[in-house]
Amino acid sequence: MMKLLVFAALCLSILLVSCSSGNPATVREPASTAQPKVAAVLEPSVQPIQLLNIAPPIAEAFPQTVNLSFQPIQLSQLQVGKPQADWTSVRRLSFGAFQGKPIELTVYQKPKDEASLLPQELDIGMNLQGKTYLISNVSHDLLLDKAVNNIVVFNQTFSSGSKDYYFLGGVELFANGPGLMLYIVYDFSQKAWYTFDQWGSPSFKDLDADGQNEFVIEFQGMHLQLPDVTVIHMQNDNLQKSAPFADTLAEESSLSAGLSDYKNKIFVKLSKNLDPPSLEFYINDERFDSVLASYRYSQEKLERVK
Repeated sequence: MMKLLVFAALCLSILLVSCSSGNPATVREPASTAQPKVAAVLEPSVQPIQLLNIAPPIAEAFPQTVNLSFQPIQLSQLQVGKPQADWTSVRRLSFGAFQGKPIELTVYQKPKDEASLLPQELDIGMNLQGKTYLISNVSHDLLLDKAVNNIVVFNQTFSSGSKDYYFLGGVELFANGPGLMLYIVYDFSQKAWYTFDQWGSPSFKDLDADGQNEFVIEFQGMHLQLPDVTVIHMQNDNLQKSAPFADTLAEESSLSAGLSDYKNKIFVKLSKNLDPPSLEFYINDERFDSVLASYRYSQEKLERVK
C-alpha cells in the first residue's frame, strides 16, 4: 500500500513539472474590446432637409403650361323616320327653336318585349324643316315631372369664318349610368342635321375671356372614372374636342378636374379625391378643399395659376 502511494505522488510531480515548462497560455481580449479593421468608405455628403414653417405650394409639382390635344368629332346624320302604329305617345317637350320656328319633342313608348329584362324602350320623334326624325332609346328620366338636365336647349351658333354649326340642344340617352347626352347640331354648309354623344354635363362658357363661348362638358364621374373636363371648339372648319384635362395634366389616375367660377373668371381645378379632404389651395382668397393646382384655359392651352 505504501508503494502505491509513493508511485502516485511521483506521477503527480512529473505532471506538474511538464505543465510549467511548456508554452505560456494565450490570453484573449474580451470581444467588446476587439476592433476589426474596416476599409474606409467615402459616402456622398447629404444636405440636411430644411424644414419650413409654410410648405411649398403643391401646384409647383405640376407643369406651368400644357398644350391640349384635340381630335375631330365624328358626326352621325340624324336619322329620318316615323313612329310605328303600336307606339304610345306619353309626353311632349319644348326643344327650343330653329330659324324662328319652335321645336317640340314627342316621347314614345314602345311595346314591352316580354323576353327582355329591360324596361320598355323610349324613343323621341322630332319635326325639323318638314321632316320627321327619330332618336332611339332615350333616358327613362324623361318621364319624370321635372326632367332636370335630361334635356338641354342651346340655340347657339359656332362659327369659324367659312363654316357654321347650330347647336340645337341635347337629349339624355338610356345607359348604364346618368349623363350620356346626344347632341343635335345643324351644318349650314351641308344643310343637314347631325348628332354626336358625350358623357357629362354641357354648358357654353367663355373660358379664355376672349368674348366667344366654348362648349364645355364636365363629366361628373361614374364607377371607377373620376370627374373631368373636355372643351369643344371649331378648328379648321370642324368641330374638335380636347383630351380630358386631368388626364392631360397628370398621369396619376386618382386626380380629377372641374370648373370653378370666381370673380368673372373660370378656373380649372385639379383635385385629388379624398374623403375627408386633406389638402387645400387658395386662389384670390377663395378656398378649395383638396385642390392640388388651378389652371386657366387660354388658346388651346392650360396655364397654371400661381
